[in-house]
Amino acid sequence: MTNQELAKAIEALLFAANEPQKIKRLAALFEVSEEEIKTAVAGLEEVLKERGIRLVSKDDEVFLGSAPEFSAFAEKFFKQEIESELTKTSLETLAIVAYQGPISRSKIEHIRGVNSLYTLRNLMIRGLVERIQDAKDQRSYLYRISFDLMKLLGITKREELPNFTAASEEMNKFLAE
Repeated sequence: MTNQELAKAIEALLFAANEPQKIKRLAALFEVSEEEIKTAVAGLEEVLKERGIRLVSKDDEVFLGSAPEFSAFAEKFFKQEIESELTKTSLETLAIVAYQGPISRSKIEHIRGVNSLYTLRNLMIRGLVERIQDAKDQRSYLYRISFDLMKLLGITKREELPNFTAASEEMNKFLAE
């Protein structure tokens, strides 16, 4: 794979992942050295300077973010998202997290049958869901309801959710299939 092809592949992966990725993980994924990843990332960063997105680097992680000159539009967009009512999709995802959490994004997507990244991000921005590191796999994250949501619902523990046992068992049966 040429450096230019590697840069394009990294761009595609960062876009799809929509969260920071470690250089080491990218090197393992693309089966190249960390130096090759850093070189490709530097090239990608240069290419993106003329675009509406930027390559953001922090320590040994990289991700795609809005260009500073367009951040006001992104801020306006997210403000509208936060102020709008929850969609059916958001409510469905929130229910899965509430009754099955902490739960991985892949399990949420298995239950829903569609990509849930945008919906989870929206719920996190609203402070209804939080992301925690998976103790079993430090490279993965789990999602759970936030204390703010528990306060809003007037519950002190998840088990106080309506029909908690029945709903949890039904979802567990589905996941077991």
